[in-house]
Amino acid sequence: MDLMQLRMLLAIADGKSLQRAGLTVNRTPQAVGMAIGKLEKQLDLALLQAAAGKGLTLTPAGEALADAARRALSLLDEGVSAAKEIASGTHGALHIGANQSIGEHVLPRVTDLFHKRYPDVRLKVTIEYTDTVLASLSRGEMDIALVAHAAREAHLTSTLLMNDRVVAVMSARHALAAADELRIADLASQSLILLSEPSELNERVVETFRRFQVSMNPCVMTSTLESIKRMAAQNVGIGIVPRLCVGREPKLAGLAVKTIAEFGDDRELWIVCPSDPSPACRALCAIIEELYGTGRPVVASASLAAE
Repeated sequence: MDLMQLRMLLAIADGKSLQRAGLTVNRTPQAVGMAIGKLEKQLDLALLQAAAGKGLTLTPAGEALADAARRALSLLDEGVSAAKEIASGTHGALHIGANQSIGEHVLPRVTDLFHKRYPDVRLKVTIEYTDTVLASLSRGEMDIALVAHAAREAHLTSTLLMNDRVVAVMSARHALAAADELRIADLASQSLILLSEPSELNERVVETFRRFQVSMNPCVMTSTLESIKRMAAQNVGIGIVPRLCVGREPKLAGLAVKTIAEFGDDRELWIVCPSDPSPACRALCAIIEELYGTGRPVVASASLAAE
């Protein structure tokens, strides 16, 4: 038994003749008759009967099979339609992983536009340190990652999203708030508020202080960038954060933002996805390209730990 035999049976039930059934399924009347005859032989059942003045009709057994065939083919058509919608990127689900700075300051704009264009795609967003996000992506638990370094695995493709830099944030009342730019040596005696390990940001800050042989005095280690900014505004200490998390939001009352000369525009943020991404993933990448512009896809390694 195949699907065409069932479609032919339904066409006969509706058209009452082999000729009309053949027109419906785009087959000759002879081909329809042979197919139904073969089906009757397979089932050892009579499915058709000739009724005077009524043409061909279904036997009771044929009616029972036709009823089931209608339901089955309807479900199959629904499944094919759903599969095509998912393949087009207009339906289904998309799991996005991101580090804090991207997740809180890039994704809201991206997901808002994505939802407007693809309202039937369910979005799930997980914000974690980069290494955690990339590990989940590599295991197939996420569809795309927006993170602080490129992937190392060959089955993942990385595209440069943007360059960011590290900046200092402090209370407007702080003595260093009047400076145009800070040097790393200016921070040697200051109480610092840092993102906790194992973040890429923490690793970057520690490595830079070590490279310039400047001592550090971390007074607070916290797991969120928002808490760093708020504590800095309260003059608890000087926070060190990505510029991204202070550059596109209303200024926090009483917060001063200063560049640090030794931290350049070299903090790379990446889009990472499987080499054969889903249609929904490609649609999201297209929106990111539209909003921010991106570089050429590459596979890059990084020695840094993850944010």
